[in-house]
Amino acid sequence: ENEGQGRKQGRARILGVEETRVAAFVPGVGVRPFRFTLVLGKQASQPHAYASYAQHAVVSALNGFNACVIAYGQTGSGKTYTMFGPPGLLEGGGDPDV
Repeated sequence: ENEGQGRKQGRARILGVEETRVAAFVPGVGVRPFRFTLVLGKQASQPHAYASYAQHAVVSALNGFNACVIAYGQTGSGKTYTMFGPPGLLEGGGDPDV
């Protein structure tokens, strides 16, 4: 039998976003809660995302510990920008506002 047979076709829909969870409607399954340590809304700034997720890992790496930051999300959602900043920031080695 084919996997997924009997499930209704359609796309999952986000029903709500809270500080530590996202509720989604998944066709053929129903409402599913997804829990996270922290969920940032679409209005979250890059400095807020950095302070919330990456700052501790960067400080640990600078102190000689292994560290990893993984960015996961939809194409075009800003993962690369959040991890590396605006174009040219790394090459210029400075503040993008200067």
